[in-house]
Parts: sequence; C-alpha cells; structure tokens
Amino acid sequence: MHTESQTPKARMRAALQGNNPGVVPAAPAYLWLFREAREKQCYVEQYLDRMRGMKRYRADHDEDVEFRANAIYRAFEMFKEPPDWLEVSPGPAREWAGRTEIVLEDSRLWYLDTVTGDRCDMLASRLPSGRDYLYGNIPSAQQDVWDQSELIQNRDVIDVLVRLVSLEELREQGVFDLPRKVVRDKGETLFIVVYDSTPYTATYLLGFQGTMLSFYDKPENLKYFISRVLQQRLPILRGFAEVGYDGIYAEEIFSGADLISPVVFDEFVLPFNVEYFRTTRELGLLTTYYMCGNPLPLISRLVQLECDALAFEESKKNFAIELEEIVRQAGSHKCIFGNIDAPYYGLHASDNEARHEVRRQIEIGSRAKGFVVSTGSPLPLDTPLSRIDAMISAAHAFA
Repeated sequence: MHTESQTPKARMRAALQGNNPGVVPAAPAYLWLFREAREKQCYVEQYLDRMRGMKRYRADHDEDVEFRANAIYRAFEMFKEPPDWLEVSPGPAREWAGRTEIVLEDSRLWYLDTVTGDRCDMLASRLPSGRDYLYGNIPSAQQDVWDQSELIQNRDVIDVLVRLVSLEELREQGVFDLPRKVVRDKGETLFIVVYDSTPYTATYLLGFQGTMLSFYDKPENLKYFISRVLQQRLPILRGFAEVGYDGIYAEEIFSGADLISPVVFDEFVLPFNVEYFRTTRELGLLTTYYMCGNPLPLISRLVQLECDALAFEESKKNFAIELEEIVRQAGSHKCIFGNIDAPYYGLHASDNEARHEVRRQIEIGSRAKGFVVSTGSPLPLDTPLSRIDAMISAAHAFA
C-alpha cells in the first residue's frame, strides 16, 4: 500500500515541480504502444461477451467508456513494475456510437459505420478515439507525405481544414468521459497524462518539403494555419484540465536546429508555444515539452517557456544529445526527462545493462531541478517486458 508521499502520482508531481520525490519516478515515453494490442484484445472480448447470441449490436457510448476503461486497466497490468504515469487519450464522441454497430462475422468483430457502410476489423484497427472530433478535419499521420502545401493555399481552405469546436460541444459529445472515468478510478495514486502536440506540429500535414517551402513561399498563410490550430487547442486544453488530467506530454516535430534555423524557430514556432504553455500553466496542467531533433542551439529559448519539464531524443541523426549537456544548460530551470537510447537498450542491451544506464542517468539528472527516468523515443515493440520492468525498478530502487 502506498502512502501519500509514496504514490506514483506524488512522485511525478514532486519531480515536475522541482521538489524531492523521495523515490525517482519512471515514465518511459509512449508505453501505451505496448498496451495497445492487449488493450484491443480486452476491449473486443468484452463486446464478444456482451453479444452472446447476437450478430449485430448498436454501440452505446456509456457502455463503451466502461469497456475501454476496463481494457486500459487490464492492459496496464502487463507491467510487473508499473510506470508512474498512465497515458490515457480522450475517448470517442457520442456521435461515433450513434452511427456504429458492432458486427460478428466469421468469428471476428467488425466496426460498421451505418452512415457510410464502411466496416473494419476491430482487432486490426486503431481503437476508437475522440481525436477526429477534437481536431475536426485534421487527419491523423497514418502515412508520411512529402508536399501538401496546397492545404494552406488560402485562409478559407485553412478554416475548413482546422474546424473550431467549443468546449460546450466537446462536453456534450462526451469525448472527455473516458479520461474522466480513469481519473476517478485511478487518479488518486497514478499520474494521469495525455499526449498532445504543440500547434506547430500540425505542419506535418503539409509534408516535410511542404513545410520547409512554406516558410518562404507562404509564410503568412503558414502562420495563420498554426495560429488557427492553437485556437482549436485552447478549449481542448480546458477540457483536459476540467476532467482532472495531471499533465500533458506535448510532442513537437520538424522544429529542431538540425532542420530549421533559430530565426525560423523564433518566427513560426516560439510565439505559438508561448501561448500554448502559458495556457497549460494557468490551467494547472503539469506539462512536458518533448522536442524531436537537435535542441541544443535552442535551449536558452526553451527554458523561458512556461512548461514544467523538457524531454529530448537520444543521440541520433548525426548529432549528439548528451544528458550532461542538457542538464548543464537547462537543469536549473526545468525538470528534465531522461533520454535513454530506446533502440539500443530495448533490443541490444541486457536487463543489467539497462539498469546500469538508468543509474547513470539518475546520477546526472540529480543535478537538475527535477528528474524523471525516461526514454528518448518509443521503445521498439520487440523490447522484452523484462527490460522495461528492469528500467522502472532500477529507478524506483534509487532514493
């Protein structure tokens, strides 16, 4: 039984706020990827049990929330040594349940969209999410694109692409019902976190070349697009705070100094991040800013933002991101997340080597305002669970 000072939630909050957590918290990034297959299986099993004797079943929003929450809890049990945070995304909107039937055919369950007639295998598809409703017409990054800069050819097109949804509508659609339930069930002891992205990150829609060219070919339209995404995010952030999330892990791509200059960063990234992180601070959401790419020439800017922690990749792509240098430049200002080399320690090292790397990073991170054991990128899905348990238990053994 955890005492209040020993709970994973208390450890994470203390580290992020620059206080002594007692035990070093561990939050390897993107562990939901490991839960996903088991979570889907548990979710589908509940529908199979509910549909005994039936071939078709109309989805019910409230029941689906229960099924999703149960699946999250059961999948989280796969970790012998649990991480200190639980990653939970918003659930699907009521609109989704209103148009969806669950169909049993050939011993498999399918989602059937009763409006379009489209169907997809439940186990082979991503879990239903509130993302489509939260972010309007912005598609998810299912595949890489090279140049779709025509998406920002004018402001009318941008307004259609980036639909604004009020907090009242989001509440009515129930997209926050799933995290609200998880917070109620698990939030007393676990740090409940949601993955979001900074406004600039939406430029992935334009493709890599499309984004890079738009800095020069369509600068005003690009800034309008990013500002529109920021406005779209604000009620979502308020919703996150309202249901009781502890924090946000805000990821960002295409902004490192290996891709764009500090001058471009100052014009197209920084102003929107200032407002984004100011809002999360005002809402009481403890926020980690995860920048992909080379951050070192930008650290002096990043520490001025009102985020609580900074997280970066491991060394890769012909540049080095050494934890010592991150702590030296930013540690007195921010909590720092570790950047354990996920591919190497996930696939090629032993459990003991992983424990040693955790201890090495803790020794370095102890000089920062706060420190959380983490990885620089998602661990490969072939990583043995014993490796993840070794990393987390090594952190928890360090007081």
